[in-house]
Amino acid sequence: MNMDASRSTAKNPRVLIQLHVLLLVVLMWYSVAAYSTLPDRYPVHFNFKGEIDRWAEKGSVEYWMLPVAGVVLGILLLASLCFPPRWYNFPQKAQVDRWPQEHRMPVYDTLKEMLMIVALVIDVMLLAIQVSVVQSAEGHPSKWIAAVFGAALCLPVVAVVYLVRISRLVKRIERELKAAG
Repeated sequence: MNMDASRSTAKNPRVLIQLHVLLLVVLMWYSVAAYSTLPDRYPVHFNFKGEIDRWAEKGSVEYWMLPVAGVVLGILLLASLCFPPRWYNFPQKAQVDRWPQEHRMPVYDTLKEMLMIVALVIDVMLLAIQVSVVQSAEGHPSKWIAAVFGAALCLPVVAVVYLVRISRLVKRIERELKAAG
C-alpha cells in the first residue's frame, strides 16, 4: 500500500499550534491590560442567566487564576504532542497498535488534530470568561457569556466528530491492509 494513500487529511499542526499560542498570548495580554481598569471589587462568577453571583477583591489572586490556568493547560496540551502516539488512548487503540508504523500515522495525526481543536475551543472559552469578568467589572453587561456556553457545548461535539472520523479512518485502513494481504 502506498503510504501517501493512507495519509490523514489533518490540517497542518503548525497552524493550529500557532493559533493556540496566539490565543494564549491574547488571553495574557488582555488580562494584564485590563487589570488596571478593574474596580476594587469585581465579579468573578456568573449564573446561567449571566447574572453575577460571586465577587472578588482586586488585590486577590482570583483574577490571575484563569489566565495562568489557561497558560499552564496550554503548555501541557502542547507538551502532550511530544509524547509518543502510543500513549494516546482511543477506542481502536489495540487494533491500530497491531499495524505497521506507517499505517498508524494518519490515525495519530487525526488524534493530534483533535487535541489541538479541543485546545483552541478551551482557549476561546477562557478568553470569553476573562472578557466577561472585565466587562462586568466596568459595568457593562457582557454578551461574551454566550461564547462561553457555546464553546462548552462545542467540546463534546468536537470529541464525537473526531471519534467518528477516527473510526472511519481505522475501518478504511483496515480494509486496505486486508486487501494488500
